[in-house]
Amino acid sequence: MSDGTVAAVRGVSFEIPEGAFLTLLGPSGCGKTTTLRCVAGLEAPDSGEIHIGERLVFSGSQGVAVPAYKRGVGMVFQSYAIWPHMTVFENVAFPLVHGGFRVPRSQVKERVRKALELIGLAELGSRPAPLLSGGQQQRVSLARALVYEPRLLLLDEPLSNLDAKLREEMRLELRELIDRLKISTLYVTHDQEEALVLSDRIAVMRDGQILQEGSPREIYLDPLNPFVASFVGKANFVDGSVEGQKDERGGIAIRTSLGQLICAPRLDLTIGEQVSVVFRPEDVHVRTDSSGHDRNTFPGVVERVIFVGNKILCEIRVGSVLVQSEINARFKLQQGGKVTVEISPECIGVIRHKQ
Repeated sequence: MSDGTVAAVRGVSFEIPEGAFLTLLGPSGCGKTTTLRCVAGLEAPDSGEIHIGERLVFSGSQGVAVPAYKRGVGMVFQSYAIWPHMTVFENVAFPLVHGGFRVPRSQVKERVRKALELIGLAELGSRPAPLLSGGQQQRVSLARALVYEPRLLLLDEPLSNLDAKLREEMRLELRELIDRLKISTLYVTHDQEEALVLSDRIAVMRDGQILQEGSPREIYLDPLNPFVASFVGKANFVDGSVEGQKDERGGIAIRTSLGQLICAPRLDLTIGEQVSVVFRPEDVHVRTDSSGHDRNTFPGVVERVIFVGNKILCEIRVGSVLVQSEINARFKLQQGGKVTVEISPECIGVIRHKQ
């Protein structure tokens, strides 16, 4: 802004259906955690409204600002925020005994027991918190957020401090737990795979704004702009112009530096319109012979081959374009070898250039 201030979040709007899992996905500094903290009541927006269920918890125009401890949300922080001087039981019981969700002491033990059973730590209630592993601490933090049965669960990159193998395991456990509880969940992460695995819907953010919201399948297979396509997975981009209307098989011809590409876009395009075509590396089929279909088949030369265990990453020079491809690890490919590449029209997305 001209006065030197920076808008961390601008015009962000979304809804979470009851029991649904929505993820805010984006790079560091895009505004996703600020958005989460505004929902929690830990940050105050300059304007706008926030509703949790039918309840208005913030309104800039009406002067409503319900404090965090009265919003009825559970929150799990990236650092877990476990009290080191308390046992597992005492950590989970804290909001019921000292917080804004106090219950009669006769109910505390049973609620904590149920919460610890949910996260698989029923036998560790008496263990001191410092003696827990990272995964166990994450579970305790989650149990503490669930023990008072919140209407909304907020998760701020809760798996980022775990090692890769444990992180994968916890993704599945977390998703299964949310499904059982049917609790509305807002999740923040910069990990694309994590968002795709966990979410019912994903909102991709950049520079304080939501660029696209949709199901994981929509976000990955039908990105609406280059940032979403490149941030959520890898992608090939080629600029071009619309050359022809739909043919008898429903394809549209686009002239690119690869040559003529036949696409099957969802957009209504006009001849001469400037666009970018986008296709994923795994959708680039590679052969060592010249056989193939008559559409979207081009000769190329292999410039780089990288074996990564379960697949091969390769870069293929097709004219002036360097095409990225992912192929089966058992496929034999040599650097400098001549190949044929083919991209199915159904696998090519089209993104309009900004007017």
